Amino acid sequence: MVKKNIIYNTIFQFVNMALPIITAPYLSRVLGASSIGISSYTFTVAGYFVLFIMLGLNNYGNRSIALVKENKKQLSSTFSEIYEIQITTGMIALACYFIFLYCNKSSDYYLAYKYSMIYVFSAVFDVNWFFWGLEKFKLTTICNVLARLLSTAAIFIFVKSETGVYIYICIHTASYL
Repeated sequence: MVKKNIIYNTIFQFVNMALPIITAPYLSRVLGASSIGISSYTFTVAGYFVLFIMLGLNNYGNRSIALVKENKKQLSSTFSEIYEIQITTGMIALACYFIFLYCNKSSDYYLAYKYSMIYVFSAVFDVNWFFWGLEKFKLTTICNVLARLLSTAAIFIFVKSETGVYIYICIHTASYL
């Protein structure tokens, strides 16, 4: 079981490292430096809100679920408690993000910020910590690898020019959802 989990984790890490190597040259050529900068900047800003939502939950949730995984009643209770915290911090972060959007309505990056909200929204539903705690690495690996592969294919299919930056932002952020 441990060997399989190591293999799945290795596959997951490899895909996360390899796909950007494939997409980066294409995106650099098609989108250009300015559009990539907009995408990276707005994704990073959204990332701060995601950090607030997930702050410590991945490690804490993983460990807590692993400790009670044999007891179904305690497992259900632990999951509910941790996920309730995640939903609460998620709603706070989303409210703050809406305020941030409102304050930046006149920004050149407004539309990019708006589409990057998908990434913030996705953190509310991210329960990978639960499956890691149950040692279901195969499930999380398959789901995440499929999402990354589909997003990579979508980038090559739909992002064709510098004006495709918003399409790219949607694809990139939706892959986390």
